[in-house]
Amino acid sequence: MTLRLTTMSVAGLMMAAAALKAGSQALGGVSSPASQSPALINTCLITNDVTRLIEFYRRVLRIPPKTAGADYAEFPTGGGVLAIFSAEAHEK
Repeated sequence: MTLRLTTMSVAGLMMAAAALKAGSQALGGVSSPASQSPALINTCLITNDVTRLIEFYRRVLRIPPKTAGADYAEFPTGGGVLAIFSAEAHEK
């Protein structure tokens, strides 16, 4: 249950970051410091089931991941990168 809530929360944050970037581009990329909002640029999820999380985000984001072995994958989204890293490799 926690994995599902976390996964859905990160997906929502990634969509919000993409929307912020799109809004900035629609304004010509110009904004004053007072009107700037924080943006999610890079997020790393650490999981015990890399394969399952990769498949979930492949479907949600509709883009293929870039992988580096069985312990790491990333999805470049234009607004940032979602990285997925195995808990076992993280502990090493």
